[in-house]
Amino acid sequence: MKLTKTQLKRLIKEELEATLDEIKWPWSKEPEQEPEIDCEKVRQDYNELAPQTTYGVSGDNAQATQSWLIDKHRKCFTEEEIASMRRFPSRTI
Repeated sequence: MKLTKTQLKRLIKEELEATLDEIKWPWSKEPEQEPEIDCEKVRQDYNELAPQTTYGVSGDNAQATQSWLIDKHRKCFTEEEIASMRRFPSRTI
């Protein structure tokens, strides 16, 4: 079966639209609601990573995860805690 350029473009466009509807990209038509954040769990996750931040590559990974937690869930921490966590990642809060 031969396809013309127009038919191929239409087919690709339809498939892309169907895929975007399935996976709901952030720019899709319906914005999803953010799940409720459990700050206690976020703080617990941070504290579990704290002792691991001083050991080579795994320490770098733990510290990167801590930074991600701080940035992603900023409202779970006070500004003073954030400043302290950035300076001393191996301390628990």
